[in-house]
Amino acid sequence: MSLSYFRNKAWSEISREESFFCQALFQYIKGRESEFVSFLKKVTTLKLDEKMEWEVGYEVCFYRDMLRIMDKTFDSGNYSKKRTFDLCLFSEDVIIVIEAKVQQPFKKEQIEYIEKDKYLIPKFLQREGSLEVKTIALASSTYYDNHKNFGHQELLKPFDAKISWVDVFSGFHQDRVFSRANDIYKK
Repeated sequence: MSLSYFRNKAWSEISREESFFCQALFQYIKGRESEFVSFLKKVTTLKLDEKMEWEVGYEVCFYRDMLRIMDKTFDSGNYSKKRTFDLCLFSEDVIIVIEAKVQQPFKKEQIEYIEKDKYLIPKFLQREGSLEVKTIALASSTYYDNHKNFGHQELLKPFDAKISWVDVFSGFHQDRVFSRANDIYKK
């Protein structure tokens, strides 16, 4: 559908919001979690088991919501009440945290949180040694090329893997919204 006030485009051709693209990806993953985990195995070096039972989460406010079901009060000294993951895949032994970007770069503070979450989540759940947290950066292929070309690879080092929106388009689901997400980021 196109509208005149959108200059004869659809909203999906205009939006630049990261949450719009993450929601679209969430919709395609839901009910096909194992297929998405299999895709991740192909495009990364992560050792994952697609045969496990997986659940996908969108806009996961992990610590806040877990504290609520655990009937615990919030300890702001250790955990960020506002910490929200763009997408998560949950299994009994592995949690995959996906942090996504579309038109903006990753910020140093976000990367620092990612580094902490990898050990805080198992500690928080009292599953140290029996729960792995894997982190994936999802951004434009141009963004990754720029990082490599300008020597900024260190910033993304805390992530266990990186995938691009074009990887999602070509390897998981060929919805143009994902190729568009890849093209929004400018050099």
